[in-house]
Amino acid sequence: MTGAATTSASRSHALSRAGRLLPALGVGAVWFFLLLFLVYPVLRILYDAFSDEAGRLTLANFVEFARDRFYLRSLVNSLLLGLGTVAATSVVGFAVAFLLVRYDFVGRNLFGYLTLIPIVSPPLVGVLGFTFIMGRAGTVNVLLEDWFGLTRPINFVYGLHGVLLVETLHLFPMITLNVVDALAKIDPALEEAAESVGARGFTKLVRITLPLTTPGYVAGALLVFIWTYSDFATPLVLGVHDLLASQAYLNIVQFVDRRLFRMGIVISALMVVLAVLFLMAARRYVAIKDYSSLSYSKVARRRLSPLRQTGAVAFLSLLMLVSFIPYLGVLFASVGKGWSLTPFPVRYTLAYFERVIVETPKYIVNSFLYSALAVVLCIAIGM
Repeated sequence: MTGAATTSASRSHALSRAGRLLPALGVGAVWFFLLLFLVYPVLRILYDAFSDEAGRLTLANFVEFARDRFYLRSLVNSLLLGLGTVAATSVVGFAVAFLLVRYDFVGRNLFGYLTLIPIVSPPLVGVLGFTFIMGRAGTVNVLLEDWFGLTRPINFVYGLHGVLLVETLHLFPMITLNVVDALAKIDPALEEAAESVGARGFTKLVRITLPLTTPGYVAGALLVFIWTYSDFATPLVLGVHDLLASQAYLNIVQFVDRRLFRMGIVISALMVVLAVLFLMAARRYVAIKDYSSLSYSKVARRRLSPLRQTGAVAFLSLLMLVSFIPYLGVLFASVGKGWSLTPFPVRYTLAYFERVIVETPKYIVNSFLYSALAVVLCIAIGM
């Protein structure tokens, strides 16, 4: 009897130790992952940026960066592009979120799903699709030349304005998602109280509703800014090289000129530092205000009049049409033959899909495999 009790106590003690050990091992694994794949790479970039070829710490690399007018212009352009994208996505994202949360109209649920699609596609797919449809030899310019006798193609996408357009249509769902969540948490009593003292319409929107969405909006705006700020593929496809991300990529991959390689590292370090500063500033801005009045009360949707429903559906339909231009361009390019200086492909074929599936199936398998592994790692670390 005593032996059985001793054995039971030993098992309980072992289970208790295992119960304490497993969480500790999990926390240790997460910290090891973060140190290995986040902290170490960032520290290595900073060390390389602040050191010379002999490994001595120096600020000479940053002094050289500050003296180069092209790099300074790239810095200014990157900041302006990031801020411009945030401004443009804010206007579009707020409008879409406000319509979806506060009003009821035909197709509202459908538009709620459609507005998420642009952010799903990879940025490279989006920019390639835009060049096929709106490039100098794209569908729009060819049609304008055929119909109106245009002698020179209109530059819709090549340049900073094109990058701004592509990034805005790709990233506005980030603002929409965060603002939709924030709008749904606003206590309706606050707006009712504002109306009781005469704040209606635009005044209520600007002074009451929008400020209460600040936490969600700032999170979305920060994601938009950093995404645009660090995207190098979209500007390079559209012929824009005077941006920090583009210069960092071009200088690092050339592997010939050690000075350019070092400047690529310096630009990367500068981008990391600026991103951290923006993150800290955003968190500080949100922290200095009180949003304790937010709640999860359900806000009743107002049924729009037929005329206003038509306007809302027309706006969202036009937005979705422009946002889906990349998919249309990629679709035509993937099944078309002889698409050169013609509005649409001359012939259509599925041979390209057959070639990819039959001759290079490993690319498809690897894409799914690495995506699944990434999802598993994100879930494991995030939990």
